[in-house]
Amino acid sequence: MIFPTMLQASRNIAQDPYDSTRTSRIRVGSFVVIQNLHHVSIAVRDLQKAKPFYAEVLPFQEIERPPFDSNVAWFSIGDQQLHLIECPDGEILRTGPIHTGDEHLAIWVTSYHDTIVWLEQAGVP
Repeated sequence: MIFPTMLQASRNIAQDPYDSTRTSRIRVGSFVVIQNLHHVSIAVRDLQKAKPFYAEVLPFQEIERPPFDSNVAWFSIGDQQLHLIECPDGEILRTGPIHTGDEHLAIWVTSYHDTIVWLEQAGVP
């Protein structure tokens, strides 16, 4: 069942679901409006090894974070954030081959071909 407020929100979204300029707001109840995705967190085994890929190869801007007890790094990606969380023994970390149905982070690029060339030049397999 689609609630009337969700139906109205879906009508306000741009026709092209891949339009990176679109914004959507979803009203939940009378007072709550979900405006945007704030951040995505990724568990990494070794933060010091992971950071150069995101900070130098991509390059996302590392931003300040609150003084949490955990070993983390935050990056700005436009209006959203990427949080890397060091978790050497985490259960969600991959030990086998990549599977497209698993969790992932997708980044919109203007040219797939140019991105592949750039990644290869940066030494990313």
